[in-house]
Amino acid sequence: MTRKHRRTMLGFIGSKRAISTLLANVLVVTMVVALGTMLFIWTTGVMGTYQGGAGVWFSTRGEVMKERLAIEEVWFTGLDRKNITIYIRNVGANEIKIAAVYVNSTQVWTGTKTLEVGQVDRISLTLTTSWGRGCVTYISVATLRGNVAKGYWQAPF
Repeated sequence: MTRKHRRTMLGFIGSKRAISTLLANVLVVTMVVALGTMLFIWTTGVMGTYQGGAGVWFSTRGEVMKERLAIEEVWFTGLDRKNITIYIRNVGANEIKIAAVYVNSTQVWTGTKTLEVGQVDRISLTLTTSWGRGCVTYISVATLRGNVAKGYWQAPF
C-alpha cells in the first residue's frame, strides 16, 4: 500500500465521524420490520399445516374419551392348557370395536368384534404354547380407536 492510501484508511478508521442517529434508527426499524414479516409468514405457514391435523386429532379424542371397556373375567381352560377365554364389557357411552388381543405382549387375536353399550362378549383364544400352572399372564385388549384394557391374571394351579 502506498502512503497516501494508508493515511486515508487510518484516517477513516480513526475518524470521530459516525452516521447520524436518525439514519441509525431508520436502519434498525427497517431490519426489525423485515425480520418480523419473515417470522409472521413462517409461523402462519407452519400453523396452517398443523392446524388441520390438530382439529382432527381433538375431534377423535372426544370420541375416544367416550369409549371404555373392561375385562371382566379370564378363564384358563383346556386339557393341553392352551385355551384362554376373555369376557369383555363395554362400560362407555359409545359402541366399541375390538381390534386385537395381546397375551404377554404378543398379539394372539386380530379381527373386529363390535360391542354395544353395556354388552358383554367373549373372545376365545388358542395359544401356541401352553400356560403354566399358577403363572401370571399379562393380557391387553385394544380397540380400533386406540383404547386399551389390560391387566394381570394368574392361571389356576
